[in-house]
Amino acid sequence: MFTTKTPTIKMEKTLIQKIAAITGELGAINKERKKNSPLNYGYQSIDDVVNALNPLLAKYEIAIFEEIISLETSDVSVGTKQAVRANVQIAYHVTDGKTTIVTHGAAIKIDYSDKSVTQAMSMAYKYAMIRLFAIRTNDTLDPDEFAADHYAPISDLAKAKQENKPAKTQAEMLA
Repeated sequence: MFTTKTPTIKMEKTLIQKIAAITGELGAINKERKKNSPLNYGYQSIDDVVNALNPLLAKYEIAIFEEIISLETSDVSVGTKQAVRANVQIAYHVTDGKTTIVTHGAAIKIDYSDKSVTQAMSMAYKYAMIRLFAIRTNDTLDPDEFAADHYAPISDLAKAKQENKPAKTQAEMLA
């Protein structure tokens, strides 16, 4: 008696399937409290994102190339100090060698030394990757609940203004 074996055909994943697989494997990158931050807020650093993402990019054989679309620098005065303002727009070509997709990042950074361009480029990359791979955090607080100028809940700011009292800051609420 003869038996035939059906050959197993291994379908190669498309680039979109690889990106989805990375998103599924990546997990959350927590917004750790940075001690050197004067406002004591948590964020995902560029190192956090790159260190979590790079092994998975290698595993799925994905390369990312950047193309600077525009880069502008200007001298600005911040109070009594001089600084350099960098505004960068970058296209990121994400490829597995067969297919390429393009995503974009943009950032503005002001720095008092010579780091504004590289800081803006790092910020643009970080946020483009956070969006492309849907990188999540384990935060339970909604950042849109806070007013940027005071880092206090918007509802608390309105209530504090009515009562003529200072609003609690985000750090005070978390303590």
